[in-house]
Amino acid sequence: MVQQEQPSMFEGAATSPSESSDCLRAGGALNSLLIETALPSRTISAQGTAERYSHGKTPHSMHVWWARRPLSSMRALVFASLARVASEEDLQDSFDLCAALARFQPLPLRAIKRARQVLGDGRVVLDLFGGGGSIAFEAARLGCKAISVELNPLAVFVQRTLLNYSQSAEELPRKVSRYGLRLLNRLYSDTAPLFPYRSNGGETVAYFWARGARCPNQGCAAVLPVTPMILLRSRNGSRTCAVFAAGKDEGSFEIRTSKAERSRYPDKADRLARCPFCGRILEKDDLRMRNGTFSYIPAARCVVGREGKFYAPYRGEDLPLSTLIEQELSAIGGVLPSTELPRWSGITNPTVYGIVKHRDLFSPRQLLVLLALIRNLRVLYQEITAEDGLETARSVVACLSGLIDQLVDWNSSFSIWLATNEQVGRSLAGPGMPMQWTFAEIDPCGRGPANLWDKLERIVHACELIPRFVHEPIVLSGTATRLDLPDSSVDAIVTDPPYADNMYYSVLSNCIYTWKRLCLHDVFPKDFALPGAPTEEEIVASSRRQGDSDRAMDFYSRNLRAALSEGYRVLKPGGVLSLIFTHSTLDGWSAVFSAVVGAGFTVAACWPFCIERKARPRGLTNGAVHASAVIVATKTDVASTRRSLDQEEQEARLSALQSVLLEDGWSPMEIGLALFVQRTGWQLREDLGTAELHDGTKVRSIVEACYKRTREIIPEFSLKSRRSL
Repeated sequence: MVQQEQPSMFEGAATSPSESSDCLRAGGALNSLLIETALPSRTISAQGTAERYSHGKTPHSMHVWWARRPLSSMRALVFASLARVASEEDLQDSFDLCAALARFQPLPLRAIKRARQVLGDGRVVLDLFGGGGSIAFEAARLGCKAISVELNPLAVFVQRTLLNYSQSAEELPRKVSRYGLRLLNRLYSDTAPLFPYRSNGGETVAYFWARGARCPNQGCAAVLPVTPMILLRSRNGSRTCAVFAAGKDEGSFEIRTSKAERSRYPDKADRLARCPFCGRILEKDDLRMRNGTFSYIPAARCVVGREGKFYAPYRGEDLPLSTLIEQELSAIGGVLPSTELPRWSGITNPTVYGIVKHRDLFSPRQLLVLLALIRNLRVLYQEITAEDGLETARSVVACLSGLIDQLVDWNSSFSIWLATNEQVGRSLAGPGMPMQWTFAEIDPCGRGPANLWDKLERIVHACELIPRFVHEPIVLSGTATRLDLPDSSVDAIVTDPPYADNMYYSVLSNCIYTWKRLCLHDVFPKDFALPGAPTEEEIVASSRRQGDSDRAMDFYSRNLRAALSEGYRVLKPGGVLSLIFTHSTLDGWSAVFSAVVGAGFTVAACWPFCIERKARPRGLTNGAVHASAVIVATKTDVASTRRSLDQEEQEARLSALQSVLLEDGWSPMEIGLALFVQRTGWQLREDLGTAELHDGTKVRSIVEACYKRTREIIPEFSLKSRRSL
């Protein structure tokens, strides 16, 4: 497997944890864990951000999962949560080594080797909320025995592929490449009749469609696009659009380019289009709860020729798609999934308009291509079994199933078109699923955006980046509130829990899991035993599930506390909990701090870092929080072993932190969040004993006081008050 070496183990590391602005010392006695005393959070922020903005350069690129933490950052946090320092010299060495481990590229092999020597063999690291598996992956890379707990069945499969199934085949990258090319060549041949424009006057890389509905005027009843204009290109003040124009008996889309092509929507937000035949306004109320009875109106196609991209009108193909879909299902030996999206306005908005089943998320041709991929992957599994054995077949097919993720995410009738860079955008970017009245369809076997050939290259590269683990991680399927682990059996807990109401993983994951299950339920029966994610035990805040916003946040806090209480039980005395968290509301922070101390932990430190992507789709940067924090808490009471910080010293340290973050380009909102979390951690640790903090009301009062004080220093810092969806 491909590995990379760095020229110097400590290149770029901070010179001193006490003198460098790379971190803020927590204060107190030594003979503690590194993460209790110091952390190179500045390096972790820089390197983690670089990794988040990379594409296809980590094992994560194999499958789709949401909100995965950078591997480089998790590697540093795992080490810091295990490395014990007994002197200032130890602190210096461990701090430098931690900073070196945080490097994204090239992979710091010498630092990893040194970290294994420092930590010894077989330290047990537990992640209570495994998600995409970043923490378990890096803990295993450092020679630890990693245990990852996860409720969501798609995440369980993603982790087991990354951490377990990848270990079962020799020369995995070569075999994934070989069999993957066989798979795509067949799919290319099978889908050729569906895409006659593959090489006709240039390659068509995207097709544009509008949802159509009948005019509500019964005397007219014309079929018209819900959106009469599709923006295709927007560059240098010029806009190319597909615009619906009425003919004598029916209408069609035309391609128009101008300097000031404006939207043809009616003025009011609840109005969508005006019928060009009778003048009747089409409003959203006309389309709600119509059982998804929309037609698909072809509009345009994006063509790549010798002179670059251009757009041409598109009239669609006359294909027997229903018959072909039935033939694919017969070959697969299954039926279309009957699973449904939760009818949840604000999260799954397509259901408002009657689009309720997972199979309804695709146009007929998109569905046919997806089924053809599933059929070919099942056939390939049988061939690999005959040629290379069962274990190799399972490993290769588990990796190649990432192609299903790609199709579902990038080629549904909810895939958007980004006109500024002329690329297709994801349909499952999250946090929910907005309604889309137009969409871009790709030719997955072409060479255009989001094609499967490029995805295969990423999967192969991901396989190259997976090491052989000394201790193969254990992935436990189930809730973190009930752990089948002995008392005091874990050296450290490093975890990244759900962030209250920031993301509803089951809603998004079921869109992919449904199709992977159709393909792989015979190959991995335990992984795909459930029809979907068990939403009742999902630890998120949802007023839709719990009744109202207050009960939703209470449900989240209570269940997070139950999970952390289990963590407290299995953690060894002197062990540490390193919990990554961020939220844009005071309720969110109050809930997580209440859960930590309510489980019995004592807050030892809070470290800010910034590894969130700031360029996010669909305007999600508006009001988003990009800074995060690691809340460090111990199983033993640190109050008696740590020197208290008086108010003057706290303010001096926070002022120093503010200067560092300002120098690094953090926004006032992000700096305020860092100061608020740091101040809250200190107050929780030093103001009260652990027993008193079991009262959530008391914790809330401390959190509110720290928030108020932080706003006095940075008025631009403001946490929201919002109702959970």
